[in-house]
This record gives sequence, structure tokens and C-alpha cells, in this order.
Amino acid sequence: MFRYLALVTEIISEESILLTVDLGFGVLKIQEFRLAGIDFSEFRGTQNREKAALIKKTLTEKLLNKEVTLKSLKSEKSGTYLAFIYMTSKESSYNDELIASGLVKPFIKRPLSNKQ
Repeated sequence: MFRYLALVTEIISEESILLTVDLGFGVLKIQEFRLAGIDFSEFRGTQNREKAALIKKTLTEKLLNKEVTLKSLKSEKSGTYLAFIYMTSKESSYNDELIASGLVKPFIKRPLSNKQ
């Protein structure tokens, strides 16, 4: 897991944000990240669109154009970059705060079934 300073430049959806990441030595990279540790499966399809819009609005109000610290990792399954977002003045991640608010559920990795 890597830690970087970043600027939130766009809220793409209820689960994805665009960050300008400071890689050090004056190197900046614009990269899309999914919020790690959150189960967004309930927002697939047409149901829960209102709740998804509320989450996107909340993300916009709290994070857009803010400097953050991110811990990133690459998903083994899809290759997508995942991120835990930390406001510079807080110890807990914004991901955890979003879960604590009750708007989303934590992602729980389910074991593969032993079908034979």
C-alpha cells in the first residue's frame, strides 16, 4: 500500500473519484480511483439511484477541490486502483466515515464456494 498527497479534482460517481496525485519530485499524475473497503453492489442497475446521487453529492461537498492523503492499492481482480482517502486534519479515512454514516456498507470479501 502506498501513501500520496493528492487533490480531488472530480467526483465521477458514488464510488469513483479523479485525483491529481503528487508522486514526488514534481511529478503529478491524474488517476481515477475507486473508494476501497465499501460495497457498492447495491447501486448497480436502476435501483437505489437516489441514494447513489446522495452519496455523490456528499462526496462533492466534502472532498471536491480538497487536498487529501490517499493510501492506494491495486485490485487483484479488476486491476482498478483503490484508495482510502484521508483528510489532512483527520486520523480516520473518509471511507470509514462514509460507512459509519450508514449511507454505504463495508465490503466483505466472501470466500469462494466449494462446488464440485
